[in-house]
Amino acid sequence: MDSKVSIIVPIYNNVKYLDKCLDSILAQTYPNLEIILIDDGSTDDSGKIADIYAKKDKRIKVKHQKNAGQSAARNAGIKLASGEFISFVDSDDMITPDFISSLLQIFSSKVSLSVCGIHYKYLNKSSSKDVYINSLPARNRQSKKAYILKLLAIDGRMYSSVNKLYRADVIKKHDLKFDETINFAEDTKFVLDYLKHATGEIAFVLEPSYIYNSGTENSTMKSVATNWANWQNSYHNLRAWLGAKPSLSEKFWLHLVHLRWRISHKKQVAKKNKSKKVKTSEHAIRYFIVGVCVTVFNYVLFTLLSNVIINNNDLLWLSSLLATAVTTVLGYLLHSRITWRDRNITKTAIYKFFIWSAIITFAISPALTQFFSIFTPLYEFGYNITNAIHLPFTYEFVLTTGAFVLTSAVIMVLNFLFYDRFVFGEKH
Repeated sequence: MDSKVSIIVPIYNNVKYLDKCLDSILAQTYPNLEIILIDDGSTDDSGKIADIYAKKDKRIKVKHQKNAGQSAARNAGIKLASGEFISFVDSDDMITPDFISSLLQIFSSKVSLSVCGIHYKYLNKSSSKDVYINSLPARNRQSKKAYILKLLAIDGRMYSSVNKLYRADVIKKHDLKFDETINFAEDTKFVLDYLKHATGEIAFVLEPSYIYNSGTENSTMKSVATNWANWQNSYHNLRAWLGAKPSLSEKFWLHLVHLRWRISHKKQVAKKNKSKKVKTSEHAIRYFIVGVCVTVFNYVLFTLLSNVIINNNDLLWLSSLLATAVTTVLGYLLHSRITWRDRNITKTAIYKFFIWSAIITFAISPALTQFFSIFTPLYEFGYNITNAIHLPFTYEFVLTTGAFVLTSAVIMVLNFLFYDRFVFGEKH
C-alpha cells in the first residue's frame, strides 16, 4: 500500500519535547507522509522550530494561528490534510519508526480504524511500561455500538485520538471535527463520532508503537479530570451517541462504562489530593507498621490487665478501657512521628484525634468487649479445639483473646469508615 498518510501535530509552547517528537515522525519507515504542524499561538520558540524542520523536509507543512486550543489546532490540520489516511500525534509524545507502517499494514476494505498499543514514559518517576498490548475479543455477532461500549468498559486504548489511523474520506465526508467547546474527553467524542459513521471494523496492533510522555500535563488539564461535571457531560454525549433505543447488551456495557468512569474520576481526585490523603506505597507501609505495633501493644497490655492484674472476666470492659487509653497515647506518638509526616496536621486535627480516641476508649471499646465476652459457646468451642491440638491455653486466655479480636475488628471497620472523615474532614 502506497497511500499518503497525513500526520497532524498540534503545537503549543513545547520547546522541550518538540525536537524528539518531530525526529520520531521523520524516522518513519513508511515514506509517503504529509506532516502537518499547527502552531497554536506558541509564545516560546516552538513555532520557529517547526519552521526549521519544514525547511529540512518538504513533507512538512506549517501553519501558524492564534491560540485557540488543541481541538482547534487539530481541526485546522484536518482542513489541510490531503492524505487518504489521517493520524494525530501530540507534540510532547513520540512514535516508533514502524508506527504508520504497522497501522497501515492491518488496513483492508473491511477496516475503518486501526489502533496500536502505547508505551507510557513516566517522566516524573523515570520509569516506563507498555500498555494495551493484549489481544481483545472479536465483535462476532455483537452490534457495533455494543462492541465499542464493551471496549470502552474493559480497555483504555479507545479513548485517545492518538495511537490510531483513520480513513480521511470518512472524516471529510461527514465533516467530523474535535469539539472546541469542551476541554475534557474531546478525543473520545471525536473517536466515537468517527466510528458512528465508519462502516468498517476496528483492527488492533499489539505493539506499543505510540510513546506517551506522562507528566507533561499542565494544571488545567489535571483539574478538569477531577470535576465530576465533565465526566457527566461526557456520559451525556455517550448516551446521545448511543441513540434513543439501545439494546439490552448496549445498556449493560453502558452501565459498565459509567462505572469505569466513576472509578477513574475517584482516582483523579485522589491524585489531586495526594499530599493530603492518598497513601503512597511507602505511606501505606508506615501505616501498616504503626497499626501492627499499636495492635500488638494493645493486645499484650489488655491480656496482662485482664489475666494478671485485674483478673476478672466481669471487668473485661475496664481492662479494655485502660489498655486502649494507654495505647492511644502510644498511637499518637507513633502517628505524629511516622505516618503524619506527609500531611498538614493542624491543632484541630490533633484535638479531633484525641476526641475520636476517647470515644473509642471510653465508650465503644469497653462496650464491645463486654458484649463479645458473653459469647461463651464460641469461646468454649475454641477452648476445646486448643485442647484437642494440645495447646497450653486456658479458657480465660481464649475468652480474652477472642473478645479482643472481635472488638479490634469492629474498631478497624469504624476507623476505616469514619476516622479520616472525622479527624481530617476527608472522606475515605
